Amino acid sequence: MPMCAEYRDWFVLCMRDHSMWLRCKAGHQVREPRLDADWYNRNSGPADRFHPTLEDGLRHLGH
Repeated sequence: MPMCAEYRDWFVLCMRDHSMWLRCKAGHQVREPRLDADWYNRNSGPADRFHPTLEDGLRHLGH
């Protein structure tokens, strides 16, 4: 993330609109337009849930 020194310690969240968000443990978050649901499904998926808001996704993960 540009505003954080974290390299690999972040969540990847796939939203209902198929946008992808990255969030580090320190709470920095950024939308990542170069990733999409297809990328997520190939690398981490399949997606088991789409979240209507970023906050809902974080609650689902216990954060």
